[in-house]
Amino acid sequence: MFSKVNFHYKETQRISYILPLVCMILFGIYSLYLFVHYQADILALTHYMQSSVSANSHSFDYTSYPVWTSAFLGTVLCIIPAIILYCCVRFPLRMKALALFPSYVVLGLITGISPQSVEAIEIHIPLIPSIILLLLSSLAIVLAQMVHDDRSEHAPFYTYFSWNVLLMCIGMTFSIFITNKDPQIHTQLALAKSVYKRDYAKAMTDFRYGETTTNKNINALRVLALSKQKRLADELFTLPHIHGSASLIPDTIPTMQIYHAPEMVYNHIKAIPCGYTDAEVLTFLDKALQRRMNTLSQPTATRCDSIHARFLIDYYLCALLLDKKVSTFASELPKYYIIDTTLPRHYQEALMLHQAQDSFSAPIVLNSEMDSLFAHYQTLRTANQHTPHLQRKTCSKAVAGSYWNYYYFDEI
Repeated sequence: MFSKVNFHYKETQRISYILPLVCMILFGIYSLYLFVHYQADILALTHYMQSSVSANSHSFDYTSYPVWTSAFLGTVLCIIPAIILYCCVRFPLRMKALALFPSYVVLGLITGISPQSVEAIEIHIPLIPSIILLLLSSLAIVLAQMVHDDRSEHAPFYTYFSWNVLLMCIGMTFSIFITNKDPQIHTQLALAKSVYKRDYAKAMTDFRYGETTTNKNINALRVLALSKQKRLADELFTLPHIHGSASLIPDTIPTMQIYHAPEMVYNHIKAIPCGYTDAEVLTFLDKALQRRMNTLSQPTATRCDSIHARFLIDYYLCALLLDKKVSTFASELPKYYIIDTTLPRHYQEALMLHQAQDSFSAPIVLNSEMDSLFAHYQTLRTANQHTPHLQRKTCSKAVAGSYWNYYYFDEI
């Protein structure tokens, strides 16, 4: 009898050593998956912000960023509190996974970073889930000490394992609430990475959180992708929720700087960045274009200078359209383009709009098909002028992605 009890005791002793190891392995798999697949960009952002604070923002290079190494080190950092608890606290076999609850909090701290400025790192963690998880883990650890130790009990391994898996599922659920799930930050990082890797087609089609998830920086990245493909003046107004010329230049914030997005824009249009506000983007582009045209007039100008000048010209002309300065656009366009049917789509649309508004402007013969489309558009707009919602819906459906829709219905 004694030998049988002793055998059961030794078996439960082995289980007491195996269970923590199994729990930590399962947590490690979950943590690695979270770091590498769901929060890889956030982890890279954490490294970038640390390098920008400790040394130089340009010391971070995505191409040499060790994703798996960082994920592994992050996982080890999360497991350390659990190892300390296992060594200091005696948990019942059914509650071994309680020691991992602080690890879920550390995991949330690492993947919950939310950049607000270059100089500061803000840990963005939902307050209520974090407090609940900390209170529950503390209370559970205290209660675990009051529970009868079941090491003398004989039960199959899966009995203890199932209870621990349940506790781990609870911890994982709370960690999902704690991590950074801001769709705009994730979209900014994903698009910046695509543009950085020159995958412009992906940058234009990546709407993982829907078309409504956008802001100035997301639009600026898509504008850059369009310009790189020489499609800016034809497809700019197909972008959802784009407002004003400020949408052309990204902010100098960590989510943009990690992949050098502002530098990519300035290098693309060959403009020297200077201090200006969002309201001064048009003025900045105008001055940059005048300097560029002066450079092109010099004998030392190269073909490369001419190519980048074309990008800057389109940025400037599109800025005029975004700010709804149609009259200025109509007077500036002949300086840079030949007015004929080869004009990009949005430039033709803007000229037709200008002619409709200014009866004294010289008549210009453009695409006859587009001319009839604009006449049909004006008819629809007039017919539904007393029902603004229906007017916008009908016109947008008739001519999707046109400058006319932006001019009449969108705010700057």
